[in-house]
Amino acid sequence: MKKETISFLNYLEGYWIRTREIHWSTDNNAIHKLCDEIMDGLLDYLDKIAESAMGMYDDKIQIGEFLPELPNGKSLMPMLNELTKDTL
Repeated sequence: MKKETISFLNYLEGYWIRTREIHWSTDNNAIHKLCDEIMDGLLDYLDKIAESAMGMYDDKIQIGEFLPELPNGKSLMPMLNELTKDTL
C-alpha cells in the first residue's frame, strides 16, 4: 500500500480516537451528540478511502501497518480545524 495512503488513514483513525475521547469527556450534550455524528462520518470515510485504495492499488493493508496518529487538538473546535488542515 502506498505510504501516503497509510499515513492519511493513520491520521483519520487518530481523529476518530480523539473524537471518541472528547465524546466521553464532555458535559455538554450537544457536543456529545455532535461527536457521535463526527465519529460515524470519520469511520465511513476511513473505510471508503481504505477499501478504494486497496482496490485501486490491488494491495491489502497489512496487519501492523495501520498505526493511528493522534491530533494535537484536545477539544472539538481545535481538533476539527486541525482535521481540516490535514485533510487539505
